[in-house]
Amino acid sequence: MREILTQLIRRPEGRANPSHAHKASSQPLWRSSGHIFYLLDTLKLCYQSQAGMVTYERVAEESLAPLCRELAKGNWTQPRSTANVPSLFSISVCAVSWEQLAGQSRVKAIPDAATFRFEDIDFMASEAKFQSPYRQCDDIATPLSDVGGFDKQVRRLHNISLSDFILILQECNHAVPRDLQKALHVQPDNFAYRFTDRETRMLGKLGGLVQS
Repeated sequence: MREILTQLIRRPEGRANPSHAHKASSQPLWRSSGHIFYLLDTLKLCYQSQAGMVTYERVAEESLAPLCRELAKGNWTQPRSTANVPSLFSISVCAVSWEQLAGQSRVKAIPDAATFRFEDIDFMASEAKFQSPYRQCDDIATPLSDVGGFDKQVRRLHNISLSDFILILQECNHAVPRDLQKALHVQPDNFAYRFTDRETRMLGKLGGLVQS
């Protein structure tokens, strides 16, 4: 766990954001700061039931374990194994990172920045995944818990507890410089929708063309 934590909070020097590596050299390149800040008030709990996927949003940290134990007592849960880990429950969190260019900074939202999946909250059979701030894209269609091993910008950690997972998020946050934290204006409401207003309008236009 300590090795993963070190990789997450380390800031490589002089490394360009891979998402812009394909652009012409004449164009200005936004470079990732290497920092990532997890918004712990966006913690989301999902579980698979016999009726489909159920989601609890903005769950308080102290409520996660009791809620999972209460749900596990019911008869409506239906676990499904992924990569040999029964993924009955998954806990995910949103985050932000920063990109810099010529003394300017901009915030990059990461809707599904880290996830923790498990069958039983009181056992260590689990898998945690963390997106790197240098990841080329944020897949809005595939949950991070289902991203395959081919994605080298997603770091994995197995058989840790929920408290370990939360501790990693908190320590990563503590490593972010205070000046970046003070300039942070992102709130949980910014993650209420997967698409921006502009993207929603574009999708609406495409939907109209398809129907016509």
